[in-house]
Amino acid sequence: MRLVSARNPILAARAEAEPEGAGPPVPVDIRLTGRQNGLILSGPNRGGKTVTLKTLGLICLMAQAGMHIPAAEGSRISVFRRIMADIGDDQDLQAGLSTFSAHAAHMRDLLHEADRGSLVIIDEPGMGTDPDEGAALAMAVLEVLCEKGVLVAVSTHLNRLKSFAMLNPRLVNAAVEFDEGTRSPTFRLNYGSPGISHGLEIARHMGIPDGVLDRAERFLDQGEVRLNRIIDKLDHLITRTRLEKEASERAGQRYRAAEKELKARLSRLEAENNALLLEKKAEAEAVIHAARQELKEAINLLKGNRSSQASVSRRHREICHNLVARFDPPEDETLPGRTPHIGEGETVYHRKLRQKGVVRSVDPSGERAVIMVGHVRMSAAVRDLDVVEDSGSPGPGGRRGSVTWNLAAAGSPDLDVIGYRVADAIPLIDRRIDQALVSGQVSLKIIHGHGTGILKKAIREHLKENPVVKEFYSEDPRAGGDAVTVVELS
Repeated sequence: MRLVSARNPILAARAEAEPEGAGPPVPVDIRLTGRQNGLILSGPNRGGKTVTLKTLGLICLMAQAGMHIPAAEGSRISVFRRIMADIGDDQDLQAGLSTFSAHAAHMRDLLHEADRGSLVIIDEPGMGTDPDEGAALAMAVLEVLCEKGVLVAVSTHLNRLKSFAMLNPRLVNAAVEFDEGTRSPTFRLNYGSPGISHGLEIARHMGIPDGVLDRAERFLDQGEVRLNRIIDKLDHLITRTRLEKEASERAGQRYRAAEKELKARLSRLEAENNALLLEKKAEAEAVIHAARQELKEAINLLKGNRSSQASVSRRHREICHNLVARFDPPEDETLPGRTPHIGEGETVYHRKLRQKGVVRSVDPSGERAVIMVGHVRMSAAVRDLDVVEDSGSPGPGGRRGSVTWNLAAAGSPDLDVIGYRVADAIPLIDRRIDQALVSGQVSLKIIHGHGTGILKKAIREHLKENPVVKEFYSEDPRAGGDAVTVVELS
């Protein structure tokens, strides 16, 4: 049996009906685990022991009636063959029975009727008579009921009954927590140790004179006093452990909530980043398509009027320059560094384009320079240039830019599409031609192989429609022959 944060249904209903009243009931955990089938509640008067017993009985009855129970997730409860209770201390006046006689009669009935699968609830067994005899009777009744497989829950103030529970593996003590600061119970249960009744403390709280209480303390058995002090220390230790555990659980919940929020935020950022990449990709494709259309129009104009070749070449260079500038990152995105000293005629390395060029002129401010990259004339920030001091790499004063856009092809001018489908090869060829134009190349080779001839035919048909292709032809037989197409660019 395990009831998590169980609330007394009657007190809960009363709190809803009377908002100005005592407030909602304090939730309580009620549990029996493993081989335990007896729960011994102890602690101060007005601490909630009887209310806890009634809460247990009412919730079990509600569950067996098919009703929702006022308990938290994780609660588990058995279906009982019988649910019996002996709660209250009213004397049976009509039967002429005293308090103890009435309790004895009830315990007789419980012993006779309860069997395996039953739930028995007893409020303060053995009360109303000599404490030693009452405790002995209660211990015997509990032992017999446990042997029969009955689930038992009782409350008590008898120290002998508390000690009996500590020595019997079928029984477990649970103490009603007492707040030393406010000198009042908290209505929570601490499992594993008995509770102290705190009778004198409660009497003090109710207004009994201090002189009377001092006399009462002198009458107490000193052995009992020492035992109560040990139990009190144990109860404090259990309370502190519970509070630390609750604090740890709350910290764990906050950590898990923060982790969940971070994962959600990361997912949102990844989605936004992917959307931005798609947007920029579409934008780049649109710009390249527009540039290609302008080149096509310029070539058509050239074919129609040979005298305009110079103007078409200028327009070609302008388009390539604009295409590079379109994807050149803002200057404030470049890592700060020293501005190199360059002069006209020097060979430089453009870090963003990853291409070498020759300086044609330098702005008087020394911040910008006009360079030739292949056949393309462009303006570049001097801080993006490194003076080339050997045949292969930037000078020692160079540094790497933080953002690059590689429009030029790196490495061999050949494009190998052997094994590609036509639909996959054509876009690669168009991209390679665009790269060649920007980098100033005047020719390139497309290696397609022989195969069935379908790929070669489709490539050459496509090249016929490309306005920037001046001509194309098969490679020299010694270098591949008809398996390679050489493309000359305008």
